[in-house]
Amino acid sequence: VPSFVVPNPDTQYIILDMGSNELESIREKFGRNTFIIDHHLIEDESIRNRFMFDTALLNPHCLNEDDSLNADYCATGLAYRIYTELAEKYPALSEQKLQNTIQAIACIGTITDMVNVADEHSQNRFIIQQGLDVIHHADKNNIDETLHYVLEQTGVLNETATAKDVAFNTGSFINSASRMSSVIQENGAMLMYQALTGTDTAKIDALLALNKQRKDMVKELQDDRYHTFLQQERFSDSRIAVYVAENIPPA
Repeated sequence: VPSFVVPNPDTQYIILDMGSNELESIREKFGRNTFIIDHHLIEDESIRNRFMFDTALLNPHCLNEDDSLNADYCATGLAYRIYTELAEKYPALSEQKLQNTIQAIACIGTITDMVNVADEHSQNRFIIQQGLDVIHHADKNNIDETLHYVLEQTGVLNETATAKDVAFNTGSFINSASRMSSVIQENGAMLMYQALTGTDTAKIDALLALNKQRKDMVKELQDDRYHTFLQQERFSDSRIAVYVAENIPPA
């Protein structure tokens, strides 16, 4: 959890996608009633037990000592599961456009984070199938307009688009800005967040251009030596190969 955050004593905090292994410091800094919603492995058995019985703490990895029996969600998938539970109690959350948008986002996150789709204890496969169906039939009227624009610009708004297309087109685009942070000397993840949660498509266009710059930089590094190396190591026994690129642009 970022050390620079100064908590307000009158604020209820919900910490997402982190915090399972910082429980004591979080409770001390943010208060005893702070919610933690996380999907990372819990490293300490005593902390795992506290997650089992404290209603302010949620992590699927706490439920069974044998972790192979626990649901394997990414942060987006876990957020989606919480949304579905809340939507049953609060009808406003079931509004179709909102529901379609969240299903599409959950699908993109689950595919791109490469969690175990064959995991029988989670709904990962269903989240992907459901989200792909939404994406295949998305238009400006039934999904968030900014997300629709991103899907349109990344070329997945058609019934032949696969999970692989979503990962390498839409998912890689969403990740691209943070990877260029050192190049542009800005917090790329924050720029992407602001663009996706806003209505200004010009911001999306600027990030699409930044993603093209990233691809061009990567392509420059993939010279003949790289492709020769890749071909030689593709079927190596270890299936692990490390390629050190030459002439890497300064960060």
